[in-house]
Amino acid sequence: WVINQQVVDMDMYRKQATLTQLRELNLDDMFMKYGVKVNYDFVQDLEAESTEIFQSGPEGGSFDSRKWVFYPLLFNFPEHPVSRNADAVLHRYANSIDTFHRPGITPSVFLQTSPMSRTIQGRQFIDVNEYMQAPPPASIFNQGPKITGVLLEGIFESLFANRQAPTDSLAPNPPAAPFGIRNNPIAPGKMIIISDDEFAQGKLFRGERGYMPYDNKTILMNAVDYLAGDEALTDLRSKEVVVRMISREKGRDAVGMIRVINLVVPILLILIYGFIRFYLRRRRNEGLKV
Repeated sequence: WVINQQVVDMDMYRKQATLTQLRELNLDDMFMKYGVKVNYDFVQDLEAESTEIFQSGPEGGSFDSRKWVFYPLLFNFPEHPVSRNADAVLHRYANSIDTFHRPGITPSVFLQTSPMSRTIQGRQFIDVNEYMQAPPPASIFNQGPKITGVLLEGIFESLFANRQAPTDSLAPNPPAAPFGIRNNPIAPGKMIIISDDEFAQGKLFRGERGYMPYDNKTILMNAVDYLAGDEALTDLRSKEVVVRMISREKGRDAVGMIRVINLVVPILLILIYGFIRFYLRRRRNEGLKV
């Protein structure tokens, strides 16, 4: 399942404000039966991708690259076969997922945002210019990691088990008997839910060697292999060594320290070397005088 509970109709180049719409997928009852709730909210994360924003000025308009908290960037994954050794992946207007106990079903999280995340509930009026002019303070992004991808394993009882067959005008020829035990599975199954309906689309980011794809594809391939029982392919793919992206927030905080080290340490080494050489030469000269 790759779904969104809300629709965001917005184009950063033409339409920079919109009112989100709730999407009635009629899947809530089934997900709740299996121990999962996909919330009607949006996940915001300080670890986010940038987007091109059009800004008008006295001499015309121009595009400016700004971080957009509705585009969470995920690269710290839980230990899980589906996300093992995956590089950074991108979400766009993702919803959060809650899990709770259901007998016979085991949930495991494979996608989650950074600890610097939060959610905003319900329908939202999203105005890009307003967000950029007055961005929310970093102090409110303190709700911890938010789940955006979960694997369910176990025996999934049919949502329609033990229900009476419909008898209204929409079902003129209903079955003679209610849904019974024969409609329920007797073997374990697997199910994956990702709360971003754009997750399967190819996304690019600007790197040192030009535009590079995010690793959403690897997550999806691992998910398909795991659901199909081809875990050997997942293990084989996970042996690839991947250089992970550095946390942007931590990298920004460490820039000053790295610059100080690069400037001060070489000078200190030269001074220490000069002092030692001067000391040894002085000792040698004193020995010659004696």
